[in-house]
Amino acid sequence: MAQVLSKMTSLITNLGLAANNYTSAFILWNWAYAYLLTSPRTLTIRAGLDHNENPRFDLAKYGERAVTEGKLTRKRLQQIQRAQSAHQNSIESFALFASTMVLMNVAKLDAETINLIGALYSIFRVSYVKAYYYIEDRHLSILRSIVWHCGNFSCFYGIW
Repeated sequence: MAQVLSKMTSLITNLGLAANNYTSAFILWNWAYAYLLTSPRTLTIRAGLDHNENPRFDLAKYGERAVTEGKLTRKRLQQIQRAQSAHQNSIESFALFASTMVLMNVAKLDAETINLIGALYSIFRVSYVKAYYYIEDRHLSILRSIVWHCGNFSCFYGIW
């Protein structure tokens, strides 16, 4: 683990992320990613399942009917459902990340460490959402769980 962190630290330095503290950029990026970019709203609109009166329940209320009527395949509905789950998880996880970034700054950690944690978490979150969206196999879904844990552990490391 120490070797991996050492290599990541070297990468952070080589990318020029060691000198400046990018807390604000990481928080803004992860907020936009969690709340906007992972939103399944575009997918439900394209599928004809968007009802703005209560969009959180579109899939539950109209998803099965769309499959029955042939508007969506079961596979596509399940993919949109997984996208919705990934989106909700991203929102739930954002508080841990933002808190970690603030705590690291309060503790006056060096910019390199703060940027390393921010970069690791961001990479794990994007990987998690992609894995959630594309992995259909029950046995392979463990990879998604592993990536989720890695993202959380990066925050725990920053807090520690």
